[in-house]
Amino acid sequence: MENTTASLIPNHLYGTYEQHAMIAFQHLTQKQQQIQIAAKVALDTVNQEMYEQEFMETSQEFEKPQEEEEEEEDFEESSSNFKQRYTCPRPNCSKVYKNRNGLKYHLQKGSCRISQEPTLVLGPDGQLVQMQTPVPSTPNSPLPRERVFKPMMEFGTDPDAYNRVKPFWCRLCTKRYKNPNGLKYHAKVEHPEWDFEEIKGM
Repeated sequence: MENTTASLIPNHLYGTYEQHAMIAFQHLTQKQQQIQIAAKVALDTVNQEMYEQEFMETSQEFEKPQEEEEEEEDFEESSSNFKQRYTCPRPNCSKVYKNRNGLKYHLQKGSCRISQEPTLVLGPDGQLVQMQTPVPSTPNSPLPRERVFKPMMEFGTDPDAYNRVKPFWCRLCTKRYKNPNGLKYHAKVEHPEWDFEEIKGM
């Protein structure tokens, strides 16, 4: 069969047909890639719309802060009734929520309640000692002194200079970063169950 095809195409035109076939194949490949990209964009749009709809349905609880406090107290008393609980990840905070949006609101607007239970840690001599109760933290709390790794001489007497050097911080654990990429990596590794926008502090 190749002999009949080859005999129908003159030798001086055979290269031209081969080139046209390659161009047609490349064009087809480009169209397939465009279709794949369009499908991904459409899927992302649908996912975003579903997320926004879910967020709008659950955001109504934020419009009633007084009821939220009462609901929170009721929840803490009967927390064993719920399948999944959302506990504040900040050290020694005892607040628990029945859904992720409640915890998100707490991390953005609320302050942490310190647990009344003593926290025991392993001391330098190998003995269990009671840890000092930390000051409640909020998203705007300054960086704790023990977290400052660089000598204070580099920043002078201005305690907020360190916050300006590392303006990007994690709302969950207050770690600070010089650029958003460091914070993104931290969020991906340390808090993979959280959406980056929910924990991003600037």
